[in-house]
Amino acid sequence: LGRIQEYDLSYNPQLSEKLVDQLTPLLKAKPSALNTLRLAETDLNAAKVEKLAAAAASSGLRQLDLSYCELGGAGDAICSVLEVPVLEDLTLVGCSLKPSDLEAIADMLPYTSLRALQLGSNNVGAEGVKLLASKLPSCHIDELGLEGNDLEAADLAPLATAWAKRPFSRVKLTGNKLSQEEVNNFVRTLRTMR
Repeated sequence: LGRIQEYDLSYNPQLSEKLVDQLTPLLKAKPSALNTLRLAETDLNAAKVEKLAAAAASSGLRQLDLSYCELGGAGDAICSVLEVPVLEDLTLVGCSLKPSDLEAIADMLPYTSLRALQLGSNNVGAEGVKLLASKLPSCHIDELGLEGNDLEAADLAPLATAWAKRPFSRVKLTGNKLSQEEVNNFVRTLRTMR
Protein backbone atom coordinates (compact mmCIF):
# COMPACT_ATOMS: atom_id res chain seq x y z
CA LEU A 1 0.00 0.00 0.00
CA GLY A 2 2.72 2.47 0.91
CA ARG A 3 4.18 2.59 -2.62
CA ILE A 4 1.16 3.80 -4.56
CA GLN A 5 1.74 7.40 -5.68
CA GLU A 6 -1.37 8.06 -7.73
CA TYR A 7 -4.82 6.57 -7.35
CA ASP A 8 -7.65 7.28 -9.80
CA LEU A 9 -11.13 6.03 -8.94
CA SER A 10 -12.96 8.67 -10.97
CA TYR A 11 -16.33 8.03 -12.59
CA ASN A 12 -17.33 5.28 -10.18
CA PRO A 13 -20.36 6.64 -8.30
CA GLN A 14 -21.20 3.11 -7.14
CA LEU A 15 -18.13 3.26 -4.87
CA SER A 16 -19.30 6.23 -2.82
CA GLU A 17 -20.67 4.29 0.16
CA LYS A 18 -17.41 2.63 1.19
CA LEU A 19 -14.90 4.67 -0.78
CA VAL A 20 -13.50 6.81 2.05
CA ASP A 21 -13.30 3.83 4.42
CA GLN A 22 -11.33 1.92 1.80
CA LEU A 23 -8.99 4.85 1.12
CA THR A 24 -8.25 5.64 4.78
CA PRO A 25 -5.57 2.94 5.25
CA LEU A 26 -3.87 4.10 2.06
CA LEU A 27 -3.82 7.72 3.23
CA LYS A 28 -2.71 6.89 6.76
CA ALA A 29 -0.03 4.34 5.81
CA LYS A 30 3.40 5.28 7.15
CA PRO A 31 5.26 5.95 5.04
CA SER A 32 2.68 6.70 2.33
CA ALA A 33 3.83 7.69 -1.13
CA LEU A 34 0.30 8.63 -2.24
CA ASN A 35 0.39 12.18 -3.55
CA THR A 36 -2.40 12.26 -6.14
CA LEU A 37 -5.98 11.16 -5.59
CA ARG A 38 -8.61 11.49 -8.31
CA LEU A 39 -12.18 10.98 -7.15
CA ALA A 40 -14.17 12.80 -9.84
CA GLU A 41 -17.83 11.78 -10.03
CA THR A 42 -17.66 9.33 -7.17
CA ASP A 43 -20.80 10.73 -5.56
CA LEU A 44 -19.04 11.96 -2.43
CA ASN A 45 -21.08 14.26 -0.18
CA ALA A 46 -20.05 16.76 2.51
CA ALA A 47 -19.78 14.16 5.29
CA LYS A 48 -17.62 11.87 3.18
CA VAL A 49 -15.39 14.76 2.10
CA GLU A 50 -14.86 15.73 5.76
CA LYS A 51 -13.98 12.13 6.58
CA LEU A 52 -11.58 12.05 3.64
CA ALA A 53 -9.94 15.29 4.82
CA ALA A 54 -9.48 13.84 8.32
CA ALA A 55 -7.81 10.75 6.85
CA ALA A 56 -5.57 12.88 4.64
CA ALA A 57 -4.57 15.30 7.43
CA SER A 58 -1.25 13.58 8.08
CA SER A 59 -0.67 12.35 4.54
CA GLY A 60 1.56 13.67 1.78
CA LEU A 61 -1.42 14.28 -0.52
CA ARG A 62 -0.59 17.07 -2.96
CA GLN A 63 -3.29 16.76 -5.60
CA LEU A 64 -6.99 16.01 -5.10
CA ASP A 65 -9.75 15.95 -7.72
CA LEU A 66 -13.35 15.98 -6.44
CA SER A 67 -14.92 17.15 -9.71
CA TYR A 68 -18.55 16.38 -10.42
CA CYS A 69 -19.34 15.47 -6.84
CA GLU A 70 -22.40 17.46 -5.72
CA LEU A 71 -20.81 19.64 -3.06
CA GLY A 72 -23.14 22.65 -3.14
CA GLY A 73 -23.48 23.84 0.47
CA ALA A 74 -20.42 21.86 1.58
CA GLY A 75 -18.14 24.85 2.19
CA ASP A 76 -17.07 23.61 5.63
CA ALA A 77 -16.16 20.19 4.25
CA ILE A 78 -14.17 21.77 1.42
CA CYS A 79 -12.37 23.95 3.96
CA SER A 80 -11.39 20.84 5.90
CA VAL A 81 -9.78 19.55 2.68
CA LEU A 82 -7.95 22.87 2.29
CA GLU A 83 -6.37 22.23 5.70
CA VAL A 84 -4.49 19.17 4.38
CA PRO A 85 -0.92 20.40 5.06
CA VAL A 86 0.84 19.91 1.72
CA LEU A 87 -2.14 19.97 -0.68
CA GLU A 88 -1.13 22.03 -3.71
CA ASP A 89 -3.79 21.33 -6.33
CA LEU A 90 -7.55 21.05 -5.71
CA THR A 91 -9.99 20.42 -8.54
CA LEU A 92 -13.66 21.13 -7.92
CA VAL A 93 -15.00 21.30 -11.49
CA GLY A 94 -18.77 21.00 -11.83
CA CYS A 95 -19.47 20.62 -8.10
CA SER A 96 -22.51 22.98 -8.03
CA LEU A 97 -20.78 25.24 -5.52
CA LYS A 98 -22.87 27.98 -3.93
CA PRO A 99 -21.75 31.56 -3.19
CA SER A 100 -21.35 30.62 0.49
CA ASP A 101 -18.99 27.79 -0.54
CA LEU A 102 -16.89 30.20 -2.62
CA GLU A 103 -16.77 32.63 0.29
CA ALA A 104 -15.57 29.87 2.64
CA ILE A 105 -12.94 28.73 0.11
CA ALA A 106 -11.75 32.31 -0.48
CA ASP A 107 -11.48 33.02 3.25
CA MET A 108 -9.37 29.89 3.73
CA LEU A 109 -6.95 30.45 0.80
CA PRO A 110 -4.39 32.59 2.69
CA TYR A 111 -3.92 29.76 5.19
CA THR A 112 -3.33 26.94 2.69
CA SER A 113 -0.44 25.55 0.67
CA LEU A 114 -2.68 25.51 -2.43
CA ARG A 115 -1.03 26.61 -5.68
CA ALA A 116 -3.75 25.57 -8.15
CA LEU A 117 -7.52 25.79 -7.74
CA GLN A 118 -9.83 24.57 -10.49
CA LEU A 119 -13.40 25.87 -10.22
CA GLY A 120 -14.67 25.43 -13.77
CA SER A 121 -18.39 24.94 -14.46
CA ASN A 122 -19.63 26.13 -11.07
CA ASN A 123 -21.45 29.32 -12.12
CA VAL A 124 -18.97 31.30 -10.04
CA GLY A 125 -20.29 34.60 -11.42
CA ALA A 126 -19.05 38.12 -10.80
CA GLU A 127 -19.53 37.87 -7.02
CA GLY A 128 -17.56 34.63 -6.80
CA VAL A 129 -14.70 36.13 -8.83
CA LYS A 130 -14.71 39.16 -6.52
CA LEU A 131 -14.56 36.94 -3.40
CA LEU A 132 -11.70 34.83 -4.78
CA ALA A 133 -9.77 37.81 -6.15
CA SER A 134 -9.88 39.58 -2.80
CA LYS A 135 -7.78 36.76 -1.29
CA LEU A 136 -5.45 36.00 -4.21
CA PRO A 137 -2.80 38.57 -3.21
CA SER A 138 -2.39 36.94 0.23
CA CYS A 139 -2.21 33.30 -0.85
CA HIS A 140 -0.01 30.99 -2.94
CA ILE A 141 -2.45 30.40 -5.81
CA ASP A 142 -0.60 30.55 -9.10
CA GLU A 143 -3.25 28.90 -11.30
CA LEU A 144 -6.97 29.57 -11.14
CA GLY A 145 -9.38 27.64 -13.36
CA LEU A 146 -12.58 29.53 -14.08
CA GLU A 147 -13.66 27.84 -17.32
CA GLY A 148 -17.34 27.62 -18.22
CA ASN A 149 -18.63 29.98 -15.52
CA ASP A 150 -20.55 32.38 -17.80
CA LEU A 151 -18.15 35.20 -16.91
CA GLU A 152 -18.19 38.43 -18.89
CA ALA A 153 -15.40 40.94 -19.50
CA ALA A 154 -16.59 43.24 -16.69
CA ASP A 155 -16.34 40.34 -14.21
CA LEU A 156 -12.56 40.17 -14.69
CA ALA A 157 -11.69 43.56 -13.15
CA PRO A 158 -11.15 42.12 -9.62
CA LEU A 159 -8.73 39.54 -11.08
CA ALA A 160 -6.71 42.33 -12.68
CA THR A 161 -6.58 44.19 -9.36
CA ALA A 162 -5.42 41.04 -7.57
CA TRP A 163 -2.82 40.37 -10.27
CA ALA A 164 -1.43 43.90 -9.87
CA LYS A 165 -0.83 43.19 -6.16
CA ARG A 166 0.65 39.70 -6.68
CA PRO A 167 1.03 38.34 -10.20
CA PHE A 168 -0.03 34.75 -10.78
CA SER A 169 0.88 32.63 -13.80
CA ARG A 170 -2.39 31.34 -15.13
CA VAL A 171 -6.10 32.05 -15.21
CA LYS A 172 -8.17 29.67 -17.34
CA LEU A 173 -11.12 31.45 -18.91
CA THR A 174 -12.26 29.29 -21.84
CA GLY A 175 -15.97 28.61 -22.21
CA ASN A 176 -17.10 31.92 -20.71
CA LYS A 177 -19.07 34.76 -22.32
CA LEU A 178 -15.83 36.33 -23.54
CA SER A 179 -14.76 36.92 -27.10
CA GLN A 180 -11.14 36.31 -28.05
CA GLU A 181 -10.74 40.08 -28.34
CA GLU A 182 -11.97 40.56 -24.76
CA VAL A 183 -9.54 37.92 -23.49
CA ASN A 184 -6.71 39.62 -25.43
CA ASN A 185 -7.69 43.00 -23.95
CA PHE A 186 -7.64 41.49 -20.45
CA VAL A 187 -4.15 40.07 -21.05
CA ARG A 188 -2.98 43.46 -22.41
CA THR A 189 -4.38 45.14 -19.31
CA LEU A 190 -2.41 42.78 -17.09
CA ARG A 191 0.78 43.48 -19.01
CA THR A 192 0.36 47.24 -18.51
CA MET A 193 0.00 46.72 -14.75
CA ARG A 194 3.47 45.22 -14.30
